[in-house]
Amino acid sequence: MRKLILTIFFGLALAGGVHAQTSASAYQFSLTTVDGKTARLEDFKGKVVFLDFWAGWCPPCRASIPSVKKLYEKYAQNKDFAVIGINMENIDTARKLSAEKNIKYISAVGDDVTARRYGVRGIPTFIMIDKRGEISKRWVGFSETLYDEWVTTADEALAYKPEPVKPAPKRGKSKSSSRKK
Repeated sequence: MRKLILTIFFGLALAGGVHAQTSASAYQFSLTTVDGKTARLEDFKGKVVFLDFWAGWCPPCRASIPSVKKLYEKYAQNKDFAVIGINMENIDTARKLSAEKNIKYISAVGDDVTARRYGVRGIPTFIMIDKRGEISKRWVGFSETLYDEWVTTADEALAYKPEPVKPAPKRGKSKSSSRKK
């Protein structure tokens, strides 16, 4: 069923994708990685996270891997940026494809709940999560021009500096509030 739903939107991927701005809180997933560890979004709190929902049977997904790898390599030294590939197949297939494609970034196995919570209706789907844990941009489908958009979006998200929290004014008795007896 999942494969059928994702295949329906295969045409979007071939057409170069759909871009949508969004500003919803990112779903706090916990997924198994191909090396048997656990990838939790909460472990990346305060960082920019790029998600890649993909599958090996999807030609645009496979075509996007070099660009995703290039993005990962560009920010590999930046501790405030992470790439997580979320393969929508089983662990054995994900492990095999990750090794075959020499993927160095985190490679996890997705599930229907995570895909649904991120609004994945076609693959590949790419999502940028900002430092506040909000989805800043989503791309469905792949074209070679997306890499530049990813870099621009990542740079903007990495440059974000939260406004310092101002301390609340001290409360105390003011002279005007004292009562005369």
